[in-house]
Amino acid sequence: MRKNGLLPEAVEDFSKAIRIENDFVEAIFERANTYFRLGEYRRAIEGYSRAIEIAPNQAEFYANRADAYSKLHMRRNAEEDLVKAASFR
Repeated sequence: MRKNGLLPEAVEDFSKAIRIENDFVEAIFERANTYFRLGEYRRAIEGYSRAIEIAPNQAEFYANRADAYSKLHMRRNAEEDLVKAASFR
């Protein structure tokens, strides 16, 4: 759905997958990415944070959350996440 530009539909599909498997980290992360593309940065941050709770050693989760924080002008949070993401590389 997301590849076809159907972002709200993609969110719903990812949400269905998460309802089936609460800790489905890939679906949680991709739903957060979709929220980001929709400009729903706070919801994206919630998703990235949940993904980080499940899999805390993924640099991409922190880097993407940093991007969302930046969009909300939350620079300190963004910087902290970028430092954390860099520690995994």
